[in-house]
Amino acid sequence: MNNLELKIYQQKNIIIPALISVLPFTMYFLFFKSVSIDNYKITEITSCFFAFKIFYLFCFNLVFNLNNKKNTFITFFVFLIIGILSVFIPSSEFTFKDIMSADNNFIFFIHTILNKNLFLDIIFFIMTTLSFNEYKNYKNISEVFTFSANMIIYSVFYSIFLSIIFMIVFVFIINLFKDFFINTFSDTSLIINIFVLFIFYIFAFTPFIIYNIYKKDMKYKNISIYFSRIMMYISLYNIVKYLFTMTMPYNSPYDIRINFILYNVATTIGAVNLFFVRIDYKASIFTKIVYIIFPVITFIFNIIIFSSIIYRIKEYGISPNKLTLIFTNMIILVYFILTIIDNIKSLKKLCTIKNIKSIILTNNRSCYVYVYGIIAFIICFIMPLFYS
Repeated sequence: MNNLELKIYQQKNIIIPALISVLPFTMYFLFFKSVSIDNYKITEITSCFFAFKIFYLFCFNLVFNLNNKKNTFITFFVFLIIGILSVFIPSSEFTFKDIMSADNNFIFFIHTILNKNLFLDIIFFIMTTLSFNEYKNYKNISEVFTFSANMIIYSVFYSIFLSIIFMIVFVFIINLFKDFFINTFSDTSLIINIFVLFIFYIFAFTPFIIYNIYKKDMKYKNISIYFSRIMMYISLYNIVKYLFTMTMPYNSPYDIRINFILYNVATTIGAVNLFFVRIDYKASIFTKIVYIIFPVITFIFNIIIFSSIIYRIKEYGISPNKLTLIFTNMIILVYFILTIIDNIKSLKKLCTIKNIKSIILTNNRSCYVYVYGIIAFIICFIMPLFYS
């Protein structure tokens, strides 16, 4: 096989999975979507959404191991099992009209839509990690964090850019041939459907295209490193601000629900961001100092948030959301402790390093994401059984 044939073969390995990935949504959107949304069951919507999402991610993961039949089968089998569990667990019979009723169904709705969707992403990330590493190196996750962050950033920017261009061209063509469209198409829904599908295709195909470019020319252009550091600065600023304003009126997480949610989100973002931050010898002293301070401040903040969860359980009772928050906050607390220990070990090397700029803060906790994966599996597929 010469170089040209090899390139054509590699292009097919990208194009075919990309085309297959959008077929289920296209068929559903054109032929099976419901007209009346008021009586459309929540479970039916979430099941379709998860089914499309899982199938799309399966197709994208295939591009890592298309040349390996064994790994392709493993990828298919794992996604099939998670897909079946995602669609059928949990199940609940209520519609959009039932959302306003403050009963157990509303609590279950929150758990089904929010918790399941958020924590399934952790499971999908772990599945992508294993697939990316060809199911061999289970510990080499730091590279996958960098890869996935780069892919997301590049894909989002390119998708938005292409969508804006498409919308401008689309509006221009519609206005230019307005009389023709009015006389030819009595039903404007067809034009709307075409517009929605094209936007969907832009966002769906872009990750495949970016991956094809990334593995050839962009592998060492790690924009995510700088992006994650900026996010770390912002997270530290927000958490410090919350710590100082927490005692002020209407800012307590104990009695005010919106602050309770906001502070938990801030803690989670901080923990997730630490997985993506890379502190090498090229990082500035300021960045290294922030990286040392960040887990300490966030750990203190997380203890306060954890106490607010306990308080709200005593005052308002247990719920799937609070139970989920207990699990996640305990895991995050341990993660912050391990990160602080790593930083202390790195700082001990200062005595043997002549230039402080040369210090490298080690981050050996990437494998800790598997702990999040276990918790995510429990929250997604075991906890709902007790509330269905």
